[in-house]
Amino acid sequence: MLFSKRIPLIVAAAFFMETLDGTIVTTALPAIATNLHRTALALTQVSRCTWSPWRCLFPPPVGLAIVFGSKKLFAGGGRGVYPGLAYCAH
Repeated sequence: MLFSKRIPLIVAAAFFMETLDGTIVTTALPAIATNLHRTALALTQVSRCTWSPWRCLFPPPVGLAIVFGSKKLFAGGGRGVYPGLAYCAH
């Protein structure tokens, strides 16, 4: 298999999505804590626990990757994440 020059860009895009997601949660946590009348420190465990159920749901995308191909599934995820982030920014 030949090494594609696009692979580092794809990996960089995945790391960017992950970092951006973490940054959004970290930035929004104080405002969420204020609305819930809690401290931001008290909600850090809650923010970690909310991702646990999603980790259990990752096997279905693996099955979709087998059916449709991992490249198409990853590209579709990017097409869904970036417009959603742009929509939430407004």
